[in-house]
Amino acid sequence: PRGTEAPAVSRCGLSTGWFKPDGDDGSGVESDVVWIDLEATSPADWWRLEVIDSAGELRSRKFWPMIRPFGETILFEAKADDGRTLEAGRYELSVATLDSESNIGSACVSSVVIVHTLKDD
Repeated sequence: PRGTEAPAVSRCGLSTGWFKPDGDDGSGVESDVVWIDLEATSPADWWRLEVIDSAGELRSRKFWPMIRPFGETILFEAKADDGRTLEAGRYELSVATLDSESNIGSACVSSVVIVHTLKDD
């Protein structure tokens, strides 16, 4: 029922904390994406990723269906909601679960630094 909390995120591990989404994908800091390994305390319906810049502005919000009962791997591609590559800087990645009633669970928040980007035209 509405008003209850969805399951909490119990683990969110980032593939790297610093990366360069500059079009020449490699490993670690040379990666063009960040993989986020997730687990929840119990099954939910959705994962929600919010990307917040250093000024506290929400730059992106994406949703993925929870396919496996407790865990999933999602991808942060350093893109804003408008599809443009985010500028270099520190970003907070906040991942939460949502249930079928749109209740939100306790989020896991991690920092990631975009070191350099390829400019969008």
